[in-house]
Amino acid sequence: MINVSAINYTQEVKFKSCNICENSKPASYFYKNKKTKDRLSNKCKDCAKSYQSKYYTDNREASIEYKKHYRQENTDKIKDARKKYYKENIEKIREKQRILSIQYYKENVEKIREYQKKYNQTEAGKAKSSKSDKKRRALKAGAEIENFMAQEVFNRDRYKCQSCGIKTRPDYKNKSHSKYPNLDHIVPLSKGGDHSKLNTQCLCRKCNLAKGNRHANDQMLLIG
Repeated sequence: MINVSAINYTQEVKFKSCNICENSKPASYFYKNKKTKDRLSNKCKDCAKSYQSKYYTDNREASIEYKKHYRQENTDKIKDARKKYYKENIEKIREKQRILSIQYYKENVEKIREYQKKYNQTEAGKAKSSKSDKKRRALKAGAEIENFMAQEVFNRDRYKCQSCGIKTRPDYKNKSHSKYPNLDHIVPLSKGGDHSKLNTQCLCRKCNLAKGNRHANDQMLLIG
């Protein structure tokens, strides 16, 4: 049964004296406690944290064992509580993560740049960089964007140039080689084409350079 008088009393409490530091503080400085008359803890949050920290230090092994046992016995309860907290505080959590990310970047900027430089040299890094570049161009042109990797189109076309018919060579380290595979937009982005698998094809670098900003039909006229 709910104690209505206790709830009303809690709502009226604006300041409370801490039993530890004996300072009078606003009600928001105290944790909730259903066992007390005013539904607030007798220790302010600062004193409660200090007490918990000291207790953990003095009883470290017992505290670790208790937490481990509690997690094992209340796995579902903990998961539900975390989901509920995340849902109710999603904006607060995201803002905190954003601040921590900015702080980490400032403190490790050289380390991050070095890692990014090495990653960009890997096949995965090159593919991601190429994908990002195509997406940027599509967004700039106001085109519809489909999420896919260039390799998906190359595999579909069997790495065969859809203009001259030669077999392109993705193993060439020199991307400027005439037989290096290029992802081409059949209808150019600048002319209203979409960034999609249906509107892209595999071309060798030579044909892609020759085509330029032309439509695929115009390219066929150039080949003759």
